[in-house]
Amino acid sequence: MLIFDSEWQFAISSWALRRFQLLFETVNEMERERIKTKVALRELKWAAVILILLMVFPCPGVSQTAFTGASMVGLAGGNPAVVRGNDAIHFNPANLSLYDDGTTVMLSIGDLSASGGGDLIQFEHYSNYLTGGRHLSDADIVAMLDAWFGSSADRELRELGLFAEVVPMAVSVKWNDWAVGAAMRGRIYSRLGVGRGWFDLMMRGTSEPRSIPLDGTFETMVASEISVAISRRFGRLHVGIAPKLLLGMTYSDGVLTSTAIVEEDQIAHYFDYTVRAAGTFKRDVVDSFSLFNSDPFETAETPTFSSYAGMGMGVDLGATYRLRPYLLVAVSLTDFGAISWTGDTETITPARNSFVFEGFEFDRDRIDSEFGGELDDYALDFLDSLATDQYRETVHDERGFSTSLPAALHLGAAYRLGRATFSLGASIPLNDALGNLSGTASSAVGVELQFGALRLRTGARVGGNVALTLGGGIGLRTRVYEFGLGVSATPRTDMLGSGGRAAVALSLINIKL
Repeated sequence: MLIFDSEWQFAISSWALRRFQLLFETVNEMERERIKTKVALRELKWAAVILILLMVFPCPGVSQTAFTGASMVGLAGGNPAVVRGNDAIHFNPANLSLYDDGTTVMLSIGDLSASGGGDLIQFEHYSNYLTGGRHLSDADIVAMLDAWFGSSADRELRELGLFAEVVPMAVSVKWNDWAVGAAMRGRIYSRLGVGRGWFDLMMRGTSEPRSIPLDGTFETMVASEISVAISRRFGRLHVGIAPKLLLGMTYSDGVLTSTAIVEEDQIAHYFDYTVRAAGTFKRDVVDSFSLFNSDPFETAETPTFSSYAGMGMGVDLGATYRLRPYLLVAVSLTDFGAISWTGDTETITPARNSFVFEGFEFDRDRIDSEFGGELDDYALDFLDSLATDQYRETVHDERGFSTSLPAALHLGAAYRLGRATFSLGASIPLNDALGNLSGTASSAVGVELQFGALRLRTGARVGGNVALTLGGGIGLRTRVYEFGLGVSATPRTDMLGSGGRAAVALSLINIKL
């Protein structure tokens, strides 16, 4: 699983993978066995370190669509008809005026949520092909990748997203037919997409002539926001709007489209990529990182988030209608807006778009004089020089850019029958912005059972880019205090869809007056 996060990451990803597959295929046959063990251990160590860095380095979070609040996570999906309290500020501000328990003021402190998943996580392929000590033939590998990624010609990506959010404080006030609220929220989003070609290259090597698509994407953002909401009741109808100011701390994304063509006498890599960065990640890491130093991270610093690099505006809208005393229908539009990135911005593209490797040139005198006769050291130096010549040159543009928020439309209904409240909802992503991991709609059904102040919740969701997701949660609702905890997960990654997901949300301190 690879993430491409700047010009140096594109370079070293190709460099590291080639060290796995090409080193022993291109050296002289008579010398190969002598150096094989020593070089293998050294190359495996460094390539593994590099691939792990590429996989995890900027990997904060995003979910498929962010469902705010412990109650909605416990119900396994977002529903604008059931969201209550200060959670409504971000998901359906109309429901701020829908309090039905006499609350006039509500203060929330420290709500937390995190989730992750996507169609890259498909455990059934691991179980079917990679367990039990099974030896995989080329036909087995092709069959596994076809089932996991689709055909090579389609060049489809499988994605993984992570999401984390914190609401340090939110407050709302209701009087008569009106309600207002305000909240601060911090969001950390990330996603990556990986094509089948990377797995094909690592598992099958370069012994068979073929064309290998090597594609990938990544995106990550850290931002905070301040929302102010207002809600008004008109008879049975409740409407609400919550404009918000967004401050972007750091942002980076990248798209790589490339093809490796393996032939009998050479390997050619044709590639194109675009990487954008803004804020602390660009300043503290990209500017100071150098792949071609002996210590690439020698001058790089850990990113800090003490200033903002982008600013934007957004809005959340909602409407809820009471069809019957115990039947609600609702609709909401969330995250309609954008962030303009202007601080420490940079867009990076390659100066060259091809790399052709035709094997080593053996200089016995140089091997003896400069490397003490060690062929493995000479081979490593040769590869390093080749990577420097082909990948180091890049084009930099420091103009700003803008990114959209993950706009989504949510529909829902809730019906209360005795102690139970049944809910049905759907979420439809309106763009492919970071936060909408999938462009496919999802739907959820759930039920909340009331036993005095205790609430028990469960639900199921289908659609999006994952398999069936089940949720469960618990809540405590008294006249002066509320608590909520919700979890959800996919029990199997191949049931009513493909992909895995897990989420947890905690609402610890909610004081009502």
